[in-house]
Amino acid sequence: MAASAPIEVPTMSFRRSFPIRSLLLRSVIFSVVGSTTVSAAQTESEDRPIAIPINDTSGHTRQMRGHICIPEDTDEPRLVIINHGSPALASQRPGLTATSCSSETAQWFLGQGYAVMFVLRLGYGTTGGPWTETFGTCDDADYYDAGLETARQIRAMVAYAPKIE
Repeated sequence: MAASAPIEVPTMSFRRSFPIRSLLLRSVIFSVVGSTTVSAAQTESEDRPIAIPINDTSGHTRQMRGHICIPEDTDEPRLVIINHGSPALASQRPGLTATSCSSETAQWFLGQGYAVMFVLRLGYGTTGGPWTETFGTCDDADYYDAGLETARQIRAMVAYAPKIE
């Protein structure tokens, strides 16, 4: 199987609901299973819901649901996309929620001047739809193709980022 071309992340604009500000988009992708809330002073941020269109593996258009936390005290925030992990039990996937802007992880990046995007992939939480990252059985697992599917969904998040208003 041929490897995919690397993702190119260009410089682009980011529009707020008030005066237009520029955003230098530099995606940093992390895997986060859970975060705790910071007890110290919170970095003020605007929390906007987002829905990212993507086709599932059957060709049906779905919306990956999530939100973006935008620091209020930064004119030109960079963007970090924080990706969730997968719970141990398949029955827990529908209950997964996107990490909040008040989480320790989000607060650290907001405090550094980053906007922070959290999106639930297909088959998780409010995104719903089919779980397309299947790897088969433990005895014959195909983690490579499962990883490619996860990467395809993350790539859709990166591609959508310039469209956020």
